[in-house]
Amino acid sequence: MTAPDHVIGQTGWLKGVIGILPSAIKRIPPNRVIDMNQFPDCESLWAGDTPPPANELYVTPDPKLVVEKNYKLPNVFAQVSPAELEAYKIPPIPDAAVFVEHERCLLQPRVFGIRAGQDLRLLNGDNVKHQLSIAGDNPTTVELPNFDADGVLKEEWFKGPQLGVSLKCEIHPWEFAYACVTNHPAYGVSNEKGQVYIPNVPKGKFTVELWLPPVPGLDPIQPIEVNVRSTDGAATLFWHYVE
Repeated sequence: MTAPDHVIGQTGWLKGVIGILPSAIKRIPPNRVIDMNQFPDCESLWAGDTPPPANELYVTPDPKLVVEKNYKLPNVFAQVSPAELEAYKIPPIPDAAVFVEHERCLLQPRVFGIRAGQDLRLLNGDNVKHQLSIAGDNPTTVELPNFDADGVLKEEWFKGPQLGVSLKCEIHPWEFAYACVTNHPAYGVSNEKGQVYIPNVPKGKFTVELWLPPVPGLDPIQPIEVNVRSTDGAATLFWHYVE
């Protein structure tokens, strides 16, 4: 039996909003502002500003969660359950690399998706040296000199699916990012308004799995059941609030 077409054929997309209830926020430890006093090179990059930006909430011990006043959650990785896509053709791994950059002594993006076998390029936009450690099934440490515009290319770096692979700077302890590695393209990461867009979803009933960097006081986010009825460009909507 030939596998049903995925991506090349008719597919739909999901649009969701990920939020958090006030009762859950109360369980999170108090906010803290990143202290760069011991790192004047980094501190100078924020001259006139308070790191991190005012609309971000960082929780102890590390900057792992951002919450807007309207209780929406960015940096939530959302994907269609890989097990439910096994019967579908999966498109080739993109030729383009996924970029992760040191910017004002913060790693951007905070959470990102990447296909297993896809290239990863590490950039340094700061006039500051960084030393980036990558965990996962192929751990390594990468030296990133000042203003490294070309960066370091890690070809086909992540070999298999895994969620929340940490990238952290060994020099600046607040610098964290997380890679969520998938074997399909039906995934997305919520933006600063908690909005997430998931393309390449076939018609039918699916489970959306959600991953948030670990935060003291919060349990893992439960999956969501969705029903994609349209593949003509209309989005299937969903809402989910962390309790």
